[in-house]
Amino acid sequence: MHATPGALTIGVRQEGDRAVLQVMDAGPGLPPGFEGRAFNPFQRHGRAASGTGLGLAVVRAIAEAHGGRALHRTRPRGGSIFEIDIPIVSGAGD
Repeated sequence: MHATPGALTIGVRQEGDRAVLQVMDAGPGLPPGFEGRAFNPFQRHGRAASGTGLGLAVVRAIAEAHGGRALHRTRPRGGSIFEIDIPIVSGAGD
């Protein structure tokens, strides 16, 4: 996937028995040292500093409650990639 400045790119793919949701931006990315704290409750940075800092913590909690995980990577040329992967459950609704 390729993100243009100011845009979000969202995709979903299957990897084996898991579904992976990816959200990518081409912004400035997270500052050094912040990446490891991005999913901690009450962490805020930049323009989001006026928020509660709970959004990514809630994302991680929901992913983990479904047997998954939430990850962050910094893009080499700027921006962030957030991924949520969860197991695919067959037979839902049977």
